[in-house]
Amino acid sequence: MASSILSLPLELLLSIVDYLNLADFVSLLNARRALAVMLSYDGICSRFAQDHIQYSTEARRAQEGILSYRSGIQYYFERREAFALCNPVSANVLGYGSSFVYREGVLCYLRNGVIRLMDVHAGANTETVIDYQRYLRRRAQLFGQIESIHFADGFLSFVHDPGPEEERVELVAIDTRNKSTPRRFLKWCMARGSRYFVRHTSRYLYYGLCTGNAVDSHQEWRVSPFDLSNGSILAAFQLTDFVGADIGSNVVFEIMDGYFYALSNQTTLEAQEEDPTSYYRILRFPIDDPRSERMEQWLQWRRNHQEGPIHDSWTDIALHKNERTGTLEIVETRAEWQNGQGSSKLKRTFYTEPVIPPLSSNSAVSETSSVSAPSTPIFATTTISPEVSIHSTSSSSASQTDPPTIDIPITAHSPPHARLPHTTHPEYATPLPPLTYRSFLLSKTKHRAYHPGNAAFLDLVLDSTPPSSHPKLQQQVRLRIGSRVQAHPFVGDDSHALLRKPDIDQDTGLSVEGSEEQFVDRGIRIWPPLDAPAELINLLNLGLGTSSDVEAQSDERSVVYMAGTGSGSSFRDGARGCDRPIVLLNFDPFVRFQGLRRLGGEENVPNCKRSSGGVISAEAVAVARTVADNAPWYRRERAMWADIDRGFRLR
Repeated sequence: MASSILSLPLELLLSIVDYLNLADFVSLLNARRALAVMLSYDGICSRFAQDHIQYSTEARRAQEGILSYRSGIQYYFERREAFALCNPVSANVLGYGSSFVYREGVLCYLRNGVIRLMDVHAGANTETVIDYQRYLRRRAQLFGQIESIHFADGFLSFVHDPGPEEERVELVAIDTRNKSTPRRFLKWCMARGSRYFVRHTSRYLYYGLCTGNAVDSHQEWRVSPFDLSNGSILAAFQLTDFVGADIGSNVVFEIMDGYFYALSNQTTLEAQEEDPTSYYRILRFPIDDPRSERMEQWLQWRRNHQEGPIHDSWTDIALHKNERTGTLEIVETRAEWQNGQGSSKLKRTFYTEPVIPPLSSNSAVSETSSVSAPSTPIFATTTISPEVSIHSTSSSSASQTDPPTIDIPITAHSPPHARLPHTTHPEYATPLPPLTYRSFLLSKTKHRAYHPGNAAFLDLVLDSTPPSSHPKLQQQVRLRIGSRVQAHPFVGDDSHALLRKPDIDQDTGLSVEGSEEQFVDRGIRIWPPLDAPAELINLLNLGLGTSSDVEAQSDERSVVYMAGTGSGSSFRDGARGCDRPIVLLNFDPFVRFQGLRRLGGEENVPNCKRSSGGVISAEAVAVARTVADNAPWYRRERAMWADIDRGFRLR
């Protein structure tokens, strides 16, 4: 009598499910309708989601009741596969602006001195508009340029630079969770610096200023914490001997799980380090208590210098939360001449390492480093509006004195160890790139990212190979994505298959967890294909022309970029003529923009004018967006993408 998986007891079926990976579970869901009904109970799917995608956006949506756990698992799998196989779901223009920031699925972009916020993950058809230029004009204050935009937990923050003649800049934080008026609007006057960063939650904000106040004249970061509930500033401190000034290349600042993290892949200013081992330097403390006695600082193994010289221009570093375990991980991309080989052997590899805080009970002090102790507060809240919380503070750089220092122990608790397969993803699975794979110069690679949840790296490149629909096109924007999947755990043939065994540590004699895992390279794909329709090529290369200026940001489900000559990272005096189209490439089937037509289908009827070449001009959008003089500086408007009406569903 033929047996079926449907005849198995439920307990045995659940035991089988426990051993399935995500792809196998989704395949099982889609295999037979009766089996799908059996497995689709939220109890089974929620249990699987907890084990495999607990910290993903899809799991959060299921927990909030936005979708079922089965749908969440299906969406997660489809999104991950679309990204890994370089197969976007949709592409459309989100708006026009001079610069943008894309965080937590929210696009914040500048246009004519106005900051516009749109929830991309929700496919929102309205935007929050913050006209800071109008706000200043009504108070007879001059508008300069906006820098260092940051968005998190519903708060928007930025630095407003009134101009080089001013000694100070303004730090602004706005609670945007209300549609009609901001819950809180806070503003402080801060010292000027060469670089800034802003990181915050809905309660605390940390402002970093790169200064040259170190004893040996090198640049260091001075950090000022703020309490957003009342606008007060906590005591500032300086990250003494914390090396790194290029955020995203050699230093990272993030707030995660209630902690402020400062991460550097350098431990010395010396070009040549005597120690043959390289470490990450990590500092963290609770965001609600930035006292020196609560600060932890430690070293964590990074690499051995025998692995070869590094091409620093290719180095990228970030902090990432694992979607399965919730573990905080360091994600670093390095291009290395491995084992001292020649320039033709330069190899790019994507490394992930879990952040391992030292155990306070057995942490050994190997050296000390100085972090400036909190000095007497030099900022004071001076005004509070009863309508909207507006806090103004001021400081005088001349009155600042060098604060005393407190020694914070650094624990080198992470010794060198063998690299495990799941923490090391080479760009090419073979020692030499296959002839069928195309590589691009650094100057043509405009955005680089590695997304561990998708087990894929992403490059946004400028390709000089013209598409068949535009044979005279000098360059085009293309995606280049390489991915891999975990291999089955067996060795041997089908008749004598055995589970692969982990390696044995020669020093301890114990099994090395994770060493038995193997991965299968899925190749590198470039999109769009050279035979893509002309209308898609036109959309992806809006504003590009002969310029090589492309700015892009990405997450695990989308890429946002703008191409062409613009004003860079700031917008001065509301000048026109430097707006560029902001294009979204979306891999998430859950994200839907209403009204997008299928590529090759009937063309939409736009809501604003088009130029003779079929491209929507920034001037046409501006005409459609005439704002009354008495309009509030904080308001909601129809999303710009809905008026532009230029995009496609790709499948």
